[in-house]
Amino acid sequence: MEFMEGMKKTGQRGFTFIEVVVALGIIAVAFSAIMTLARGTITAIGVARRELIAANLAQEGIEVVRNIRDTNWIVGRRADGLGTGGDCALTASTWRAGLCDSAFSDPYRVVGSTSTTLDTGPASDLLVLRPSQLYEYNPVGTSTPFRREVFIETIDADEMRVRVRMRWCTGPVPSCSNERTLEVEDVLRNWFPS
Repeated sequence: MEFMEGMKKTGQRGFTFIEVVVALGIIAVAFSAIMTLARGTITAIGVARRELIAANLAQEGIEVVRNIRDTNWIVGRRADGLGTGGDCALTASTWRAGLCDSAFSDPYRVVGSTSTTLDTGPASDLLVLRPSQLYEYNPVGTSTPFRREVFIETIDADEMRVRVRMRWCTGPVPSCSNERTLEVEDVLRNWFPS
């Protein structure tokens, strides 16, 4: 016990007040940093979730147009999609039946979740989430912040460009303060030209 003889007892029995305050300050700063990081992560997860939903809904819009084109082929509609003057001819023999050009002022929307038709409804209509977990335009269901617009543009008699624009609010839907958009595009061709 020789080493203990050199140490003198000073009478200190614990931490000083200053040491406790400094320790609590360090713990508080660390805790607030962790909470800020957690809040930022939760916000980023919500943004990524909505972007993923929007991307999938946009892809679904293109797939619906592709399905209409393919259905036209199956039933024998293989003629070019241009009528006289370059207009879309909605005759029974065209591969583009039901897929006329749309202007940006009057886009199409997908009708129903399993539908193979497009409709020109108001672009302000919000998609709703049905109890079946499908997104569609229907008065029954949970409101969502998503709007989908489908645009079709003729390239030539055997090609058309399909663009789907998704718009959604990042904040409360009625008073959208920050709207985000996502646009996807695909070129569909008539593989069975007449």
